[in-house]
Amino acid sequence: MAAAGLVQKWTKDEKVKVEGSRGNDEKGTIGAITIKHFQAAYFFLLLGYILSVLAFLLEWLKHNRDLWLISNRWVVKPIVVMLVKFLGL
Repeated sequence: MAAAGLVQKWTKDEKVKVEGSRGNDEKGTIGAITIKHFQAAYFFLLLGYILSVLAFLLEWLKHNRDLWLISNRWVVKPIVVMLVKFLGL
């Protein structure tokens, strides 16, 4: 087989397959990283900030519910009662 050149042909065929499977990728080029590369990460970071502030406000309202009901009875009470009923607190 080696004398007939089959091993060399198989090696050459496999090299062609590997090089052909790479497609049109440019070898050795490195592009600059832009903010678009991090767009999803920034989106999830902003979403986390919004959810954490919302969770903090809900915890604070739940903890200070009695204080709000006494001090601002006429203004805040209907809003707080509505939120408490809606959220099931």
